[in-house]
Amino acid sequence: MPALSPDAFITQLARTLAPLYVIHGEEALLALEAADALRSRARQAGYAEREVLTVEGAHFDWSQLTDAMSSVSLFASLKLLEIRIPGGKPGVEGGEALQRLAASPPPDTITLLQLPKLDRSQQKTKWFAALEKSAVITEAKPVGRHELPAWIARRLQRQGQTLGHDAASFFADRVEGNLLAAKQEIDKLALLYPQGELSLADIRDAVANVAR
Repeated sequence: MPALSPDAFITQLARTLAPLYVIHGEEALLALEAADALRSRARQAGYAEREVLTVEGAHFDWSQLTDAMSSVSLFASLKLLEIRIPGGKPGVEGGEALQRLAASPPPDTITLLQLPKLDRSQQKTKWFAALEKSAVITEAKPVGRHELPAWIARRLQRQGQTLGHDAASFFADRVEGNLLAAKQEIDKLALLYPQGELSLADIRDAVANVAR
C-alpha cells in the first residue's frame, strides 16, 4: 500500500490499528512522533507489553524475532513488538525473516519496524516489497523550505496560535533544515504568547536563528 505522510499516519491511528507498521525516512523528528503516536495508541488499546529488538551489525540472531513472534506473555495478552534496523540493511537472513513477518504477522501483537532513509535499491528488495503489501507505512521525508511555512502554521494552530504570511516566511528562514529546533521554537511561542495571531515582531523577538 502507498506510504502515508506522518500526519496521515497519525490520523489513521485514531480510527483503527493494524497488525504491522513500518516507519522509515530521514526526518528524525517526524519518525519519532509517528512512533510515539503508535505507542500511545497501542497502550490505550490494551497493548500493555512492549518488546524491542535492535538489529546492529551483521551477526544479529534473527531467531530472536522468531521467538518474539511466537512467545506468549505471562503478564499481558497484547504486545507491541518493535524492530529497529538503524543501518537499514537486514541482510539475507533478516530479509527472509521480514518476508515471513509480512506474510504472517503474529497474533495479539502490533509490530513496528523502524528504518532509516531507504534508497531506491533498498525499496526494491523482496523484503520491502513484502512489507509494502501488508504493512501500514509512513515515510518521514524532510520538510522543504517551500513547505515549511504551512508546516509551522499547522503546528501553531494546534496550540491556538496563527501567523500571517510574512511572519511565517520569516520563521521558516530562521529554522530551515532543523525541524527539531523548529518544534522547540513553536513550543516556546506557546509559553511566551497567548492564543491568537502572532505578529512579525513577536516572531522576530522570540525565534532564534537555528537554520542550517
